[in-house]
Amino acid sequence: MEVVNNPMNEFYDQFCRLSYDTLKVKIAAIRKQKHDARIYLCKRKQELRDAQAKARRIRNTEKRKWLSQAKSIFEVDFIAKAKPDFWQWLEKVRQCPHIHLDVTPGSHAVEPFYNCRWCGATVACSCRYPANAVINGRSDHWARRESTYNDLFRDIFVRPGICYRCRKDESLGAAYQYGKDRIERLFWRELLQEEGNVWLEIQQPDYDSLDQIIRASSWKGPKCKWGFASVILTRDAGGLIHRVLERALRIKKILRKAGRQETIKNILIDFVKSYCRLQNSVNNLYALEDDLVDDDGIPFDYKDMPYTLHLPSSYGNQEMWQSYDLEKHPEKAMDMPYPFQLALLSEFIKEEPLPILCDTRRVAKERLAPLLDDYDAVHDFAWAIEAVKLQDIGLFLKMLVQSWAKDRSVLETRKDEFLRNLKERRLFWAIWEYDQYVSGNYSGFENRIKKDVGLRKWLLSSLELPDVDSFLNNGDIITNVVGMSHIPWHAYLDLDRYIGKGGFYLLREPDNPSDANAVMVYLEGFGETGYIKRSLAGILAPLMDRGVEIGAELFARHYPHSDLDMTLHLRLKQSTAPLKPPETAKKYKKRPQKKQKSVVVKQDSDQERAPR
Repeated sequence: MEVVNNPMNEFYDQFCRLSYDTLKVKIAAIRKQKHDARIYLCKRKQELRDAQAKARRIRNTEKRKWLSQAKSIFEVDFIAKAKPDFWQWLEKVRQCPHIHLDVTPGSHAVEPFYNCRWCGATVACSCRYPANAVINGRSDHWARRESTYNDLFRDIFVRPGICYRCRKDESLGAAYQYGKDRIERLFWRELLQEEGNVWLEIQQPDYDSLDQIIRASSWKGPKCKWGFASVILTRDAGGLIHRVLERALRIKKILRKAGRQETIKNILIDFVKSYCRLQNSVNNLYALEDDLVDDDGIPFDYKDMPYTLHLPSSYGNQEMWQSYDLEKHPEKAMDMPYPFQLALLSEFIKEEPLPILCDTRRVAKERLAPLLDDYDAVHDFAWAIEAVKLQDIGLFLKMLVQSWAKDRSVLETRKDEFLRNLKERRLFWAIWEYDQYVSGNYSGFENRIKKDVGLRKWLLSSLELPDVDSFLNNGDIITNVVGMSHIPWHAYLDLDRYIGKGGFYLLREPDNPSDANAVMVYLEGFGETGYIKRSLAGILAPLMDRGVEIGAELFARHYPHSDLDMTLHLRLKQSTAPLKPPETAKKYKKRPQKKQKSVVVKQDSDQERAPR
């Protein structure tokens, strides 16, 4: 008696064979990836040991300490080639309190970096970068153009209390393009985390059994408008589709256990592709193409093409459904071949519960709203007083404006404390600077401090400012040097050695075409470094023309990221004795580049020798 082969059994056997072959390929790829990762790690460890062995001849104690902590050959190479002034700067960064910070341009809101104006380092907060998080990128020191590996020196560049959340400083929050309201700008990272928590509360895990998948996929909801999945699953008389889905679910679990997240949809699509290629090869049909177009770019008519040539990507095309009249009569899908049905089913199968409609962003904002109470005017006023004690005019004015904008009553009620600190630290000149700034004069810090006419009016009415002569006689004028963006001095000159030690001179330039009252700032041994701002030069120029001697010394040296005119801050004081003229000879030059040694080859010999 002749045995008749069941077409459904033959198709299922082909599915088992092809899906098993695909599974073996994927498992082999996973194992190879893990094996290559182990080999790569061993290779990098061996390279690191070889590099550290070559660096053992280094006797510098500081370098040897960092070499023992290096984790790659790049870090070993960086430590070996680092110059002595870099290690001096690194110690400066270690001791810097990082009081005045700015968000670096292009810094991501979730993991921001900050530029310290006191030491010039790019720093980050440890609450954003835990110990197991790798820090990508480098820290660019503006004054020397050095690049340091943040992950190597993470204990120096990553500290607690750096970010806006730890400091409760709204000016250090995310950029405005990350959100429209304060919560989105200040708590962008927390907002993402809270949204994820809200979603986890309503999200259910993937279906773990075939009955759950069939029950969910058989429902004709908004996501399966034409009901293809419902028709195919409910009219599966021979149970072939159910058997295929059961095996696909088993393959999904095997791949998940091996460390790869796979979906039933991808498993079915991989089988349909393999089946189409096999049928095309056996029946000598057209080659399988990704785009269903002819050589002239004209789409094929679906009716003129064999079923085996339909790619899974085309089953989401509504035109194809219309060609076979499937849009109005989904039940006609059962007349199509099994590969066609599986590929169509893969587009509408449900492997996880339908998401519950919930505005996670709104719920997250409601939970984070109480955090805004910490960002109040009292906190900003405390930072302004701290800046007065540190005599940082830029930071003082920035926090003062923020406190006034949030709640002006804080300044009014703590007026006595405010005046007492200004008097003790001799920083009344900062009020004069803000007055000139709001009046429209250039100050150098336009990008960081907002103009508030109301604050200016309150300050002038509440404080009795001395005249400029009194400021000059007492040495209370502290001003920044402007016009520094055109002077190429920052790449090879370290000004920390000049703080409070002289070396700076004020020279009149009455013939300056831009300003007849121009007062140039001259550094002895170097030359021109910048100019006194116009609002102050207009007062100093007549005095200097009458022979008044005005001394200048470096009061503070900052490392701003973009506002170069906030780099040097001078303290000016009228001198009772004549000042000696500055030396005009330039002593400081750029560090010469080392030339590579050339090799001389004798013409009559193959021996090579290097020049002495």
